[in-house]
Amino acid sequence: LDAGRRFLPKAALLREVVDGMALVRMNVLQLHLSDFCRFAVDLPGFPALNRSLTGLLEGQYSVQDVRDIVAYAHDRAILVLPEVDLPGHAGGLLPLED
Repeated sequence: LDAGRRFLPKAALLREVVDGMALVRMNVLQLHLSDFCRFAVDLPGFPALNRSLTGLLEGQYSVQDVRDIVAYAHDRAILVLPEVDLPGHAGGLLPLED
């Protein structure tokens, strides 16, 4: 799931993606969190990382949101595999240069 470019709110991610995966017995959710245009997680200590939220749908997950997604998926026997694509999408880290 490419949350780096096409953000999906947590409620929709749980209901539409995770529950749908469980229904058809899929067991790995690769959560793509970075893209050239943005980073989909609000990381404490790096506020500049989300200064320019661009992409098809703007938004970001909090650290607690990610924990909730992982726990919800785990309860349905789904492994969440977070992906931060480097060096391919290192441009999404450019706000950290300041």
